Amino acid sequence: MNDTQLEQIKTVLDDLKAEDIKSFSSKDENGLSEELIIATARSTAHMRSTANNVKIEAKRIGLQVIGYEGLDTGWAIIDMAFVVVHVMTKESREFYNLDKLFADESEEVELDEISD
Repeated sequence: MNDTQLEQIKTVLDDLKAEDIKSFSSKDENGLSEELIIATARSTAHMRSTANNVKIEAKRIGLQVIGYEGLDTGWAIIDMAFVVVHVMTKESREFYNLDKLFADESEEVELDEISD
């Protein structure tokens, strides 16, 4: 995964009107970097559509989608090995509070900071 591919995934989320897009970076004990992106969808239908379009874009730009699930739950996950995208309804995002969990362990980057 390179920075251009990561930006393309974030752009798709933004273009599809996902809200409150946040990105968290972390490195494992071997120094491998992993990116986690969390975005909020306005409804379950919006979540499904957004997740599906992220999956399509990932494949288009040469990323391998190794996991794609949760479309019936309010929390869709698209796993592309070194980047994992979570598209959640507002209720799911508030309940599971992944932002706090990952903010404690990584560097949070707002979408606006990335676009500047």
